[in-house]
Amino acid sequence: MEELVIFKNITKKYPGVVALDDVSFSIRKGEIHAIVGENGAGKSTLMHILGGEIQPDGGEIIYKGKPVVIADPHAARLLGISIVYQELKLCPNLTVVENINLGREKRINRKEMCQECSLVLHSLGANINPRILVKNLSIAEQQMVEIAKAISFQSEVLILDEPNSALTLNETENLFRNLLKLKTKGVTIIFISHRLEEVFKISDRISVLRDGKYLATFPTNEINIDQIVTLIAGKKLVNELSQKTNKNIEKSRSVLEVKNLSRGKFFKNISFQLFEKEILGIYGLQGSGRTELLESIFGTAKLDQGEIFIYGKKINITSPKQAIKIGLAMVPEDRRKTGLFSNMDVKENINMSNPKEIAPIGIINKKKVFEIAKKLVQSLSIKVGSVSQMVKNLSGGNQQKVIISRWLATQPKIFLVDELTRGIDVGAKAEIYRILQRLRDEGLSILLVSSELQEVLAECDRILVMRNGALVANLFGDQLDKETVLKYALKG
Repeated sequence: MEELVIFKNITKKYPGVVALDDVSFSIRKGEIHAIVGENGAGKSTLMHILGGEIQPDGGEIIYKGKPVVIADPHAARLLGISIVYQELKLCPNLTVVENINLGREKRINRKEMCQECSLVLHSLGANINPRILVKNLSIAEQQMVEIAKAISFQSEVLILDEPNSALTLNETENLFRNLLKLKTKGVTIIFISHRLEEVFKISDRISVLRDGKYLATFPTNEINIDQIVTLIAGKKLVNELSQKTNKNIEKSRSVLEVKNLSRGKFFKNISFQLFEKEILGIYGLQGSGRTELLESIFGTAKLDQGEIFIYGKKINITSPKQAIKIGLAMVPEDRRKTGLFSNMDVKENINMSNPKEIAPIGIINKKKVFEIAKKLVQSLSIKVGSVSQMVKNLSGGNQQKVIISRWLATQPKIFLVDELTRGIDVGAKAEIYRILQRLRDEGLSILLVSSELQEVLAECDRILVMRNGALVANLFGDQLDKETVLKYALKG
């Protein structure tokens, strides 16, 4: 089979970090080629180079048998290379059709643009109005728009970097069906994902990167998941899923209680308690109201009705500032949009929510800023050259750890976490699991929202199940199994 893309000795360095170290391998025409590795392995950096977003410090790319210099994303598209990034890059104040046709508005009239946009979205199984503003779409819908935009260029090479991280099971199945259709038409697909089950389901070959180095490429049918995990981690991994140790939740003190919370179309009459030293999971399908519930508890959105009690005292939380003051912290679902200050460095991001500690009299104590950041970087094993490194240059998993560090710096009592391990590799997930258990054992109470059912089952002492904005189950003990949780999530 023809080699369409050849990476030859690709090297990329950042201050204190070698992102890619002499990477060489090839992508064949018409295949679905998966690239796997831990966060920071260099997967996204390599794709940014192929997509024209950044330039390598060394090496070259051979495309269709000829060396090419891909100066920018426009040059990549002219070559027939399109990329869907892990972090969404849409214009929120433009419509869906305007985003998909951005830069190509003059080629056809607006009516035809809408018709073509509808056809592309329909082919993906996405029921989205082309005229709606992107900011009014859910993250899952925005992800589908990104994919539709890339497909609309009729590219010869389609790069998908964690494309379904925010998609439901049905949306993921629709995506995979369309990828297989594109493959039959001769499109070459490069697929990056931490979900190894999906990698094995969709790919023809798998390449493994570790610590910026290329290790090997395998036909998918000649290797198994355990072997890939061992290569990714550099050692044999045992099952890192935590063991639930807090069996006496019902005897613990209630730290957070909500009664009859309602907010518009998102959720209605939600009541539950979070106990001291408990990890309480909230599971549900996309659109069940989980994220909106956490946002309302943290004060980022106004409730229509209901009461919130902290340690038995009724509290009217009207803003995140007030929530932080009374001991709440929240890791948001979308780290790029609402979690990170991308133009600041690591130490600034970590200390952003901690003004009393770093500036008690209104003057920033730079020594304290460095001390807090270094301590948390070490505690969470964040891969950085220094705490002065720009956070935008970190991998997605390390960016997530920076956000966690920021909230730990505030010394919270109640930790709200939304999709904490989305886009994080197996090794980093194991670290996060250990961190959660350590925090729980130290007295923190954690409210955990996740789309990863295995994660919820492994980490949580109890699980609340939401469906269509309603709380349909409170599960614990012997009820914590996959079949029971799915039954309530799917059927109520």
